[in-house]
Amino acid sequence: MRKLASIQRIWKVEPIEGADRIELAHVLGWQCVVNKGQFNPMDLAVYFEIDSFLPIREEFEFMRASSYRKTDIMGECAG
Repeated sequence: MRKLASIQRIWKVEPIEGADRIELAHVLGWQCVVNKGQFNPMDLAVYFEIDSFLPIREEFEFMRASSYRKTDIMGECAG
């Protein structure tokens, strides 16, 4: 069974030119946008694979502004 969320290591964190509040974190060969200063290299983090749908729950509310979706199939979800 494929896991859409897992604990992964952040291998590298680098700035984004012209960005004040975000930076790139490298996870599993992917570049992920994160809040500046939130992670350091070798930190562990929860990694949600691209196009994962998360249930509407308090612990995911920080993503609502950028990731909220409502679909006919999935209903309301973050993802």
